[in-house]
Amino acid sequence: MPRFTKDGTCILPASEVGEFTVCPKAWALKRIENTATLGTSDVDDGFTGHQSWAEDLEFGFTLGRLMRMVMALISCATIYVLLMAERI
Repeated sequence: MPRFTKDGTCILPASEVGEFTVCPKAWALKRIENTATLGTSDVDDGFTGHQSWAEDLEFGFTLGRLMRMVMALISCATIYVLLMAERI
């Protein structure tokens, strides 16, 4: 729950930000609309949406790792070529 400082500044805890990042809809239902547990079909839809989101997130992490590996290989190849050019 947000807290307010003496000067009126709103402070959001990291857990709130994390919840919102994972599922803005669930955060809004819980924090703003104060909605009770959803029906079965809504839960199934939410589960499917979260599953899709998790797969996309994993793909993004994998793509990031691959890009870092490619950049490392390009850097190593560039250094190798520069070192070999000095020997000639």
